[in-house]
Amino acid sequence: MSLNNFYKCANRVRYLMKFRDFSRLFGKLSGEAKETIEMCIEDMERMASGTKIIGDLSKVNKITNFLLDKVTREYISRYLHDFCEVCMLLFYNWNLSIENTSNELATKIRAVDRLVKAHYTLLDAINVLRDLIRRPYTPAAYELSRHYLDAIRNEIKSESQP
Repeated sequence: MSLNNFYKCANRVRYLMKFRDFSRLFGKLSGEAKETIEMCIEDMERMASGTKIIGDLSKVNKITNFLLDKVTREYISRYLHDFCEVCMLLFYNWNLSIENTSNELATKIRAVDRLVKAHYTLLDAINVLRDLIRRPYTPAAYELSRHYLDAIRNEIKSESQP
């Protein structure tokens, strides 16, 4: 992640943490979640200046496990989608940058990201299919088959007539 993109991501996650939805999402864990996210941002800033960091994997793992549980068990709201997208990007790049990188954490982060994206991909597909159901629609293959059958029918009629 370039430094410019990192600051965009950090500003976006800080912006999303200001909403009341953040407190609703994390409940009693909201204070710890804010501290963990700020810790990751500060670590990334220090690593950008060349300092090597041994990260606190347990804190990030706790927040990631919480979000993984949320996205697998509950409805994924637009806020949760947006928050997970930027937060998992931050956590993933933080995990790659620290000295004690965890493959297990990276897998969980990717799982959260993929589940959220898959959820919204399915919602988009459902909306498209709803739209198609409302219209009179026949797939192109049916139109080609109908044309082919009409051509055969006409050919048979012309052969049967003297």
